[in-house]
Amino acid sequence: MQSTSAPRNPSVTPEATLPPNAGTGSSDANWTIPPRSTHRWTEASVRTAIEETRAAAARAGKPTAAYREEFSDSQVKGLKLRITGNGVASWSLFRRINGVPTRVTLGSGIAVEEARKLAAEAGGEVARGENPNQKKRERRAAAEKARVKGMTVQNVLDEYIQASPKLKPKTSAKYRADVERHLKDWLDTPVQALTRKAVKQRYNELAVESKAKADSVFKALRAAVRHHMDVHRDESDLPILTANPLTSLPKGWGQSTAKTRYVTPDRLRAWAAAVKNAPDPWNDVWWCCLLLGARLNEILPMTWKQLDVQAGVLTIKDTKGKRPLEQPIPSWLLARLRQRYTARGSSCYVFPSQVTTWRGRATKGYVTNAADSYKNLSKACGFDWTSHDLRRTFASMATRVGIPSGVTRTLVNHAPPATDVLSKHYTQVPLDVKLNALEQISAAILEAANVQRGGSAHLRVVAPP
Repeated sequence: MQSTSAPRNPSVTPEATLPPNAGTGSSDANWTIPPRSTHRWTEASVRTAIEETRAAAARAGKPTAAYREEFSDSQVKGLKLRITGNGVASWSLFRRINGVPTRVTLGSGIAVEEARKLAAEAGGEVARGENPNQKKRERRAAAEKARVKGMTVQNVLDEYIQASPKLKPKTSAKYRADVERHLKDWLDTPVQALTRKAVKQRYNELAVESKAKADSVFKALRAAVRHHMDVHRDESDLPILTANPLTSLPKGWGQSTAKTRYVTPDRLRAWAAAVKNAPDPWNDVWWCCLLLGARLNEILPMTWKQLDVQAGVLTIKDTKGKRPLEQPIPSWLLARLRQRYTARGSSCYVFPSQVTTWRGRATKGYVTNAADSYKNLSKACGFDWTSHDLRRTFASMATRVGIPSGVTRTLVNHAPPATDVLSKHYTQVPLDVKLNALEQISAAILEAANVQRGGSAHLRVVAPP
């Protein structure tokens, strides 16, 4: 409890009126300058009070900002020195503003005379009927508004990517690459300075080369600007950026025609012959993409932990649609993967990289340089194709052999339409149904590709667990 005896220091006198939260009532016996006291402050006495407060906080077992002591100044009425348990000293001024007791924070780490000067200025504002706290808020708001209005395209893009942890790293990298490459001359331009005319003109220029690329670039920029407008708002909760220049994009933008190219059955033989001579592990990579209908970025980082070669089931948790996929492996492909498992080395990856660097960059531990494989194999088989063409080939062959569309959708891990409540919430496709469909699709593809499926061991269906 706070001592009621007179302080030992003659320059210290008890304060008549104490503000709320003033001190913790520590005993005078441990203090040269007791808390809740009025003192003629000097730089030396402030340092003494800081050390004594830190010591008191340590004795109380609370050497943190949660422990606070407060002192008054004998020269300026209402000037308070607050010291926390971790030794931070801050100054404030107590005044009644419109009849309400109010603390006006002056700052921390400032000299005694500077604190008195600031207190006198704040007191003058109160005497004139002004509220220093309100003026401070207005100054901060004005400074923030000026900062936000000055944010460049690069600032807005960086802020959006950093504030969007749900974006996959590949998506973030694509957004950044699209904007920084195709809008390079805009990166240092404030978003506020972009005009509707300039946005429309740049989009049209990019669309001449590739509408899909123009859509991709401006989708990334639009997402960043929308985030900027949503986050940065004024005191009325209105966007500080008052006009979104991207509303001038022409009608039909962002509606690029979906690609439909796939490897037709009459071309599968040439494709298979080219892939047969592809260097390891790309031959098996492309067969996995084709016979599982999987995305390339789900196959390349595949690990042996994901692939249960005994049960013949592949589990992919990190998918594009954020829906985990459990996929049985058709028997012909499973036989190839079991051979890889038998010959595996120390790597945890099914398709490990044999080099530690590629084009000056460290590899990820698994093969990633698909572009060279595309180029070489397209030349060998006489036509261009991509991994997504193989995915469309898989789905097209599923239709040819009569697989229901709902099963095919599950195999390629596409979400059902929002209106299809039955498929979305009730119908589940079991592993044995998936496996039966995959075997039919695989058999049709291998037949069209003129690939010998081997003996009975290669055709044996491994039942799911």
